[in-house]
Amino acid sequence: MKFIKNNQLFVILQILLLIVFSGLIFYNFMLEESSQKLKEEVEQNVRTINVFESELENLKYLDMDYPNALQDNYKLAKLSLKIKNLSNSLVNLKENHKTKLGNKTPSQVNADMIRLFTYLRKKCNSAFVSLPTLGEEFSRNAFASPTESKLFGFGFSCYDGFWPSFSTAEVSRISLQISIARELIENLCTAAAKESPIEIISLKREAAGSTDTQFIKDDLLEQIDYKDFLLQQDGLIKSEAFELKFKCDTATARRFLNQLRPPFLLRNLSVDRMIDSYEEVESQTTLSPFNTLDISQEKAVSYDSVAGETVSEFTLLSEYLLEIKMDFSKIIENSSSLEDTELQLLNDFLKQSGNKDLLSLNSNTE
Repeated sequence: MKFIKNNQLFVILQILLLIVFSGLIFYNFMLEESSQKLKEEVEQNVRTINVFESELENLKYLDMDYPNALQDNYKLAKLSLKIKNLSNSLVNLKENHKTKLGNKTPSQVNADMIRLFTYLRKKCNSAFVSLPTLGEEFSRNAFASPTESKLFGFGFSCYDGFWPSFSTAEVSRISLQISIARELIENLCTAAAKESPIEIISLKREAAGSTDTQFIKDDLLEQIDYKDFLLQQDGLIKSEAFELKFKCDTATARRFLNQLRPPFLLRNLSVDRMIDSYEEVESQTTLSPFNTLDISQEKAVSYDSVAGETVSEFTLLSEYLLEIKMDFSKIIENSSSLEDTELQLLNDFLKQSGNKDLLSLNSNTE
């Protein structure tokens, strides 16, 4: 104690130094913890910077890609517009029977079918178009009389004098098929002439529904045989398919085919040429030593003769287009998540592709 009393200043100084030393140790500990946090933050920032640099590396061609995207968007819109115009020309709404189809009752459709039988049988009989008859072969000067051809129903034979209970959808579809079959046979009659008659062998169609499937029998067009030829797709393309089988010469068949315009589409055509007629023409093409025509000219004459005079059996698959859907509404439904630049591209596409009516729908989703 005596030492402390004699050295009070020294002792106080030592105590102060001890306090300062303790404070420095505590401060150092605090700095070390803080520096560790700072180090971790710096490392995190470095990683973030590296990620940004990597993303910037991927976006360094953005200035070039955006003009290319605008150009591709324009090309896609123009292609879409061409497809839309082509679809409209193929469906041909002005002449399409679907647009002329009213809400007819089953009894009205039945009456239409009875009138169809009477009208087409008289039309064919007066237009040098013979109808199928049992046990009678094709002749250029022989035609079936109305009584002989009574059984032929132009794809509706089972409903000649019989009319079951159809659903509303079936009645509507049968009514449409009646109109299409009528136009198809009328075109065939227009192509025929006294010197170039036509013999109808069969006309087949698709079943209109479950009830029609039960009674259609031999008039049914088996889609499995033509699946690869038809454009029909569920939800995208609606159409009615018909198979018309007939006999005539090639020139007459060509006249008939030239009359088929949209919505009629020729999907397949097979020709079974009569061998006897071909051999007969071929046998008449022997060269004469007194003929001034060369071989190529004489062959051309014989081939033209074959094309114009040979009677052949033609099997025509015709598809009557009813509707082609081009629906962009699903794109519009998802447009709420698009950024401003993407929305602008979408709006430009809709304008340039002829879908301005969807712009209001697009604005409602923003």
